[in-house]
Amino acid sequence: MSVTIRHVRIAAGTGSGSQTITSSDGPGTTPVAALFYLTRGTGATEVELQLCMGATDGSNSRCSLISSEDNVEPSNTWSKALNDSVLMTVDPNTGTMERYATFSSFGTDSVTISWSASGSAYLMTVILFWGTDINVAVGDFDGGGSSVSLGFRPEQIFTFGQIVTNFTSNSTTSSTADGSISIGILTDQNGILNQSCIGCYIYDNKSSGSNFSLSIIDKGAIFDDAAVAFSTLTPTSSGFNISGTGGYIGYLAISYNNQVSMSVNDDATPTSTGDVSVTTGFKPQFVFELQSNCTAYNTVSSSKNQFSFGIGVYTNSSSDDHCSFWRHFHESPGATISKIRSTTNFIEALRDPGVVYNINARFSTADLTGYTKNYIAVDSTARKNILTCVGETIPHGWMDEARPLPAESDEVVSYG
Repeated sequence: MSVTIRHVRIAAGTGSGSQTITSSDGPGTTPVAALFYLTRGTGATEVELQLCMGATDGSNSRCSLISSEDNVEPSNTWSKALNDSVLMTVDPNTGTMERYATFSSFGTDSVTISWSASGSAYLMTVILFWGTDINVAVGDFDGGGSSVSLGFRPEQIFTFGQIVTNFTSNSTTSSTADGSISIGILTDQNGILNQSCIGCYIYDNKSSGSNFSLSIIDKGAIFDDAAVAFSTLTPTSSGFNISGTGGYIGYLAISYNNQVSMSVNDDATPTSTGDVSVTTGFKPQFVFELQSNCTAYNTVSSSKNQFSFGIGVYTNSSSDDHCSFWRHFHESPGATISKIRSTTNFIEALRDPGVVYNINARFSTADLTGYTKNYIAVDSTARKNILTCVGETIPHGWMDEARPLPAESDEVVSYG
């Protein structure tokens, strides 16, 4: 038994039709799931904030998108979610779908997708999951409170939420006004439950920018136009329950069948340069860090006119660790400043308007206790991030002997 996770950073194909994404560091077998995210840019700092995040288990696919047009007054923002595609882009001015990508097949160390139309070579990141004895499922749920049946108890869940009233097919070309997205992470190992998320909301058609930026722990979240609405997940023996107040949320749920260690950590940026260690208690093969400009957890960002958030990825492979981040700024009077950037830094944040990059770090080393980041530039105020780690495969039998599984139960775990 073994679990392998690798990532590939690649430009989207510019033509319509098939595109195969291959990991040069895979185990030589067929992956069982893939997590995707796409920026509307090619690497340098570029205008138009747009992020699409999606997933597939080979049978089901979901994706969710936020868009904010640059240099307009009032703001022009969109949200969209699809129940049959892994990625998409929309026109930032009209919200009309430009193109989408559907899942085609998994191959040896690869996944093949199919683009519906030609388009630009925007950068995307693909995270591939392999395992000889793991379960995966992709779908969506109502954040207002329901239950999801998977046929297994999930140990890790990635979520990507929206204000939309439902995920729709890719034949629906229009988008929903107001931009929102919430990205969440959950781990449940031997009854130890942790979940966190980062999200944002940008009002459409506002002459003075009014948007939320939030970094929270112990909850999943989705954003409403009047208040922040939360959804809390509780794994069961055959899926998970949801308790919350709104939105629709896509997910990738995974059971590693107790083969790896996992963690969810909160992680504040330092105020001085140099190495920073993150303790996990195991050697990570995969780190997925969500970054924000927030100065406190469980609190709406102090400035409702701006936000910055990013995604950093590391896997134990030849692919560079890297970060993509998104920046929105809108004060009255003035037009929107909506930008994106992708770099080979593991963390990079933009707080001020324009292109002032005031936090960045590289992934340094991973060892048996966790990993180290080297901060090259910092801000005078600590910014709040959250992350999830997955360790190397544990030798068969060790986990059962060292940490026996609790009796199977649907009992709600108390936390927070």
